[in-house]
Amino acid sequence: MENGFFKWVWRFNGVIIAIGSSLLLFVLVWESTAELRRESFSRQTTNTVALPSPTEESGHTTAPTEISRRFGVPVSNGRPALYALPLYIEQEYPNRGISKSSGGNIVNYKIIDTKAQTNRWLFEPAERLIISTNDLRLPEQSAPRTVGHILTVVETDTNGDGLLSARDTKSLYLTSPEWDTPRKVTEGVISVLERQVIDASELDLIFDTVDGTHATRVSMGTGAILSEQVFSTRD
Repeated sequence: MENGFFKWVWRFNGVIIAIGSSLLLFVLVWESTAELRRESFSRQTTNTVALPSPTEESGHTTAPTEISRRFGVPVSNGRPALYALPLYIEQEYPNRGISKSSGGNIVNYKIIDTKAQTNRWLFEPAERLIISTNDLRLPEQSAPRTVGHILTVVETDTNGDGLLSARDTKSLYLTSPEWDTPRKVTEGVISVLERQVIDASELDLIFDTVDGTHATRVSMGTGAILSEQVFSTRD
């Protein structure tokens, strides 16, 4: 009986060791193939627009394709009859038998005036990705008044991965409450830390670039940088 008990213990230990070894082998294989899996499977596609490459333009079957474009919920700034309709483009990314939809990303705005019955594009047609659009409001007003909008836009594939995404550097654009022609403030932005309206004519922006952190005073009317200091965590 004693021999039977120890025999059962040894078998149990053998099963536990086998399971543990299998789990360890799985983890090792998973980690060692991480890079291959990243190349083989579709990437995360929120706020991502794929750019055509020479092989894709020649009809290669793995090229991302546009499957839909639609207008989203209009942005209103409280002014009657004027709306900004975001244009979403949805792409599909086939990759080795796997397809993944982007879900739609904002690439432009259609500006609608229902009183004048006119419409126009905010930006000229081009490859771009609009990461964010923020209202600029006077802080001291009891009922905050919109004095403009600031847009964070990716225009160039700066990291060379064939995509426009939040991993690329961004440009900052200003436009009026009436969504007039956007004025570029700066480019090469990694992240925006603060945006604060001083008054109807001036705006403070704090943002990061490869050169460091920029604290700038910007003209609301022209988008020109009026003053700027650049510093780093080691200054």
